[in-house]
Amino acid sequence: MSGFQEFHDENLGKEIPINDQNENIGNKNNEFTINGNANITEEVSNVTVNYINNYLSFISKYFDVELKDIISKLKGAIIPLNKSFYESIEEKPELYGPFWTFTTIIFLITVTGNLNGYLSSNNNFSSNFDFMPYAALFIYGFGFGVPFLIYLISKFAFKIEIDLVSNLCVYGYSFVILIPILFVCVIPSDFLETIFLIYYLVHSSIFLFYNVYLLISEKAPKAKYPILGILGGFQLILFFSLKFYFFKNVSGRINEKK
Repeated sequence: MSGFQEFHDENLGKEIPINDQNENIGNKNNEFTINGNANITEEVSNVTVNYINNYLSFISKYFDVELKDIISKLKGAIIPLNKSFYESIEEKPELYGPFWTFTTIIFLITVTGNLNGYLSSNNNFSSNFDFMPYAALFIYGFGFGVPFLIYLISKFAFKIEIDLVSNLCVYGYSFVILIPILFVCVIPSDFLETIFLIYYLVHSSIFLFYNVYLLISEKAPKAKYPILGILGGFQLILFFSLKFYFFKNVSGRINEKK
């Protein structure tokens, strides 16, 4: 007991310095803050990973298609008034075909523009692929943006909810006929280019109107004509953009680079 008594007496009445107290409290606060931040960061990371996994799992089913299904839809897109195409997307809509259709068109716009410039350049030619990002922004933006906009207009303006993926699928396959037309537009003839682009406008519009009509006619008979009118307006924007911007500016930029 004497040892304990001596220790107690010796330290009795001594005050712990305020700096030491603050340092101890600060260390505890820092430890709590570090642990708290680490927990929050880990929680956010787990939520983000789960969200990405769920999103990929959701979107991957629309890219899980067989080759025969793609070929069947491509054939249906070439024949505008073909109910079998609508029946196929009603059963199983997909995004694989539209995505690769858009990607092919982006590549071909740039390649055919260069070939057109080469054929009309009298052997004074310098290739230019700088235009590809502009084509990608426009085609992907138009191809995925317009169906989404139609979906929003249908939902909020007309109070009907059409299937977004089916709408994307129809709109994506309406671009299929543009692929062979791009090859024809390699020929440096403004007349032929105009004729074939008009054919694309008419063909794709008939295909779109027919399938979108089937998509919305049962759900909203009164809304089908305004929605088809909006689609027609976007078709004209696409036509004039291709004719007076892409086909002219690709070769125009090539000529500037000579």
